[in-house]
Amino acid sequence: PALVQAHCEQPEIITLLSDRLKSQGRNDFLAWAESRPPITEAIHAYSLGLISQETGCPVYIVHVSAGETADVIRYLKQRGVKIYAETCPHYLTLTRDTPMGVLARMSPPLRDEADIESLWRAVADGTFDTIGSDHVPLKKKQKEEDGIWKGTPGVGGIGATLPLLMTEGVNRGRITIEQMVRLTSENPARIWGIYPRKGALSPGSDADITIVNPQKEWVLSASNLKSRSDYSIYEGRKVKGKAEKTFLRGKLVAENGQMVAETPTGEYVYPL
Repeated sequence: PALVQAHCEQPEIITLLSDRLKSQGRNDFLAWAESRPPITEAIHAYSLGLISQETGCPVYIVHVSAGETADVIRYLKQRGVKIYAETCPHYLTLTRDTPMGVLARMSPPLRDEADIESLWRAVADGTFDTIGSDHVPLKKKQKEEDGIWKGTPGVGGIGATLPLLMTEGVNRGRITIEQMVRLTSENPARIWGIYPRKGALSPGSDADITIVNPQKEWVLSASNLKSRSDYSIYEGRKVKGKAEKTFLRGKLVAENGQMVAETPTGEYVYPL
């Protein structure tokens, strides 16, 4: 069966607003967010939900950033639409007031504190099915040279996902650790048809296991997040909760932030 995955930003409105801001000489970081307001995401998600309802084809909305879009998805689910939704750690932890400026340019853009709270409510009540990294590990020089209006938007963040969800989600009582596991492991495996080989710890499943120390306090930085990107939008952020050992199909591949596997051991997984 088909599964449509959609990046939701209504292009006509974005083009109009971007052209207007450029004509005003706006090159500041906030102009990026102003060119892509929450309504552009919510409109697109609602349209896709209606098409999904009409055709019966399920749709997966990637990296939701705005509270309005979470409300739309909640409404569509209540109407019986087969719609899945994902948000990301950066939308759950950062606002457009971040001092990182252009280095935090992503699409959709960062929003406001009210959106963060709305997204966490949607995570907790089941509106969101998954949390993904939307990992785009670009170099600092490239981001600075591209500025606001050129080049590829996106940020690195896959290594920060678990500690941020532990710190801002589990440790603050917004979600349980069981919910975190479902959002990052079980639910994605179910949606893409690879459960229970993946996303489960049961007889016959792959022994993909991460051992987490929930009390470990540390500081995020580009140096310890192990990415192609040479900067981190979370630089200097204190977190609590760290992966200490990672097993792939029962074999130890990483320990205390270092790779221990001598060769790549990943395999393509086909839907069951």
